[in-house]
Amino acid sequence: MMEKKKIFILSLIMVFLFFFRRDVLGNDKVDLKFDNLADLVVNPDTKKSISGNDKLNLNFDFSFLRNTGNVKNISFGTSGGLELEKNKYVIKARLGYNYGESLGKTFLKQWIGYFYSGYRFSERMNMLVLIDYFGNPYTGIRKRLQAGPGIEYVFVKKEEFQFSLAEGVTREIEDSTRNQAEKETLRSAFKTHLKTKLSDKIEFQNMSNFSNFINNFFNDYKIISNSEVSFIFSERIRLVFSHFLSYNNIPPSGFLKADNLYSLALRIKWEKS
Repeated sequence: MMEKKKIFILSLIMVFLFFFRRDVLGNDKVDLKFDNLADLVVNPDTKKSISGNDKLNLNFDFSFLRNTGNVKNISFGTSGGLELEKNKYVIKARLGYNYGESLGKTFLKQWIGYFYSGYRFSERMNMLVLIDYFGNPYTGIRKRLQAGPGIEYVFVKKEEFQFSLAEGVTREIEDSTRNQAEKETLRSAFKTHLKTKLSDKIEFQNMSNFSNFINNFFNDYKIISNSEVSFIFSERIRLVFSHFLSYNNIPPSGFLKADNLYSLALRIKWEKS
């Protein structure tokens, strides 16, 4: 029951933010619009708002999920994202929670969080600080926190095709269900973002995160990848099919290396300028 309350409370927060108005912010220079939830890596937006570079983007997903790997069942979840941009400074954040229960038995409690703070010192290059959070004890990980600085380069930023690569160093703190103490490691990190328009009403997007333990580079590595196809029904509504992969080449004892999450989501998008 507590988990269902978490889903309900998080959904209420998203609905509240959805009806947030520009006058509530107390700054008529802020341009409110929703952007794609899956925009998890830095991607400079060449579209200028009416008031210049100031923008606030909000986005929400409500999903039905199919799990394979350590967990095999159907679940549901909700998630939301925020992007605040002022001049050359950018802040992005995302929070998602997935929950699954079958025959009175819980099999999925998954938190996914993301925070990004960056500074654009050129048209194609950004300095940034990245923080990623993942937690699901039913896959062997109570919590995993990664944080560190990096640099991103945008190779292509056309409206119909975009690609960027971020590289940095991150410190990871992981609490496994098989270990009595938290494990801290220094890792290299790479993030890629690919986005392309297949037609006027269909978009494809992939975001991937690769991290390697510096002292065991070719063996101790982890991959998180999200691919999705969006069908645009209107300016505010999208239907999104996605595949989320979590891969750990050295998983906790007794757990599989890979977990897959297939989802069908209703995505809300609102744009005001």
